Amino acid sequence: MRAIVCEKLGDPTLPLGSGVLQLKEDQPAPAIKSGCIRIRVTAASLNFPDALQVKGQYQVRPKLPFIPGSEVSGIVCQLGAAVTGFKPGDLVCAVTQGGAFAEEVVVPAAAAWHIPGGQQGIGLRWCSGCCCRCCCLRQGGGSAAVPVV
Repeated sequence: MRAIVCEKLGDPTLPLGSGVLQLKEDQPAPAIKSGCIRIRVTAASLNFPDALQVKGQYQVRPKLPFIPGSEVSGIVCQLGAAVTGFKPGDLVCAVTQGGAFAEEVVVPAAAAWHIPGGQQGIGLRWCSGCCCRCCCLRQGGGSAAVPVV
């Protein structure tokens, strides 16, 4: 599997391959776990926490080397045991604690959302704009319609 890998901490703004981020062609696919879904990544966002993590300045510091990326959209390609509400082929977006900068990522099903209307092109924009709000609503037990931007 291809993935962007952080092999050492440092400046995330340097061009891919000439700094701390390297494109690797031979990364193992993450193992599917119970309660999780495997997503074939079609888009992943780069956000401020990702940059801080690559610099070693974020509160969560994964062991090196690691695959960064915390917001992703794509197509469900495998279900772990005990997953309901998703099926292979569903268009989704999700938040994760890393791993989004790869061809595939495994996330807890509870951290994934169906893309409204199944429109793949809007998935990451919806994810980036609304996942935090949806997480807060889920945690608080409320619900609300979240507009697509």
